[in-house]
Amino acid sequence: MRKRKPTLSLRGLQTVLTVASAREALTYNSVRDATRQTYSSTSIQLALLSDGRGKQPGMGLIRRVAGEDRRQKKVLITQSGAEIANIFLQKPEDATASVADLAEFRETILPALRQVLTVAPDITLGTFCVLLYLVQHNERFGLKGSASVTISNDLHISNLPRHLANLSTGSGSREGLGLIEMIADQENDRRVVVPAPSQKGLNLVANVAATLQRKKPAPVKTPKPERLAQDATMEDVAGFGDDDFDFTDIVRMVEDDADTAQP
Repeated sequence: MRKRKPTLSLRGLQTVLTVASAREALTYNSVRDATRQTYSSTSIQLALLSDGRGKQPGMGLIRRVAGEDRRQKKVLITQSGAEIANIFLQKPEDATASVADLAEFRETILPALRQVLTVAPDITLGTFCVLLYLVQHNERFGLKGSASVTISNDLHISNLPRHLANLSTGSGSREGLGLIEMIADQENDRRVVVPAPSQKGLNLVANVAATLQRKKPAPVKTPKPERLAQDATMEDVAGFGDDDFDFTDIVRMVEDDADTAQP
């Protein structure tokens, strides 16, 4: 998604998917309530997601249409917006969303996005991609101390230090999110610092994964360092028993389900 629409924010993505999940045109007020933003922010965002605002070109992901009277405005998803939505439903881009598809958005994908935006309201798609990558490939960094260039190359991100700073302790006057920790490599070279998810980061991603699967978050299993030292490759972890792991309990985030507009 980040590669296709690099200027789209995570909050903007939430709005696109909210409009895509509706069965008919949504009013600005409905979008505002569903995305939990102010009316002013919603109005500006919808302009940028549609045909633009001032000198800023629009993305063409939604279409603004007339409402019931001169004062009311409504929005519909465009074909380009529907193609974006189908990425998250893992469907062909030209597929037509069914009633079940729309329910999937409202019950899993949108609540998962709200989990993220509740903890990190201003997080960008790029920064969130880095967090997901670190969690998915954590053993490569915790065990082998892979260089940061690995993340940059895999995600095609050139400004990785800025994303890592935002995810950890911040930089300058900007406060970090505390979702990752930068840990010195104790075994090989203390000058090498590798990123690892913090407890807060694990809580967030585990809750997102659980929401997408309609489950409660389960404890996170981490292979014990001494057990890893006995095996040559990470593939051997598949054969580990429970005694070979440390278990990290996950705090469940309470989600208010009185959320998305359902016309």
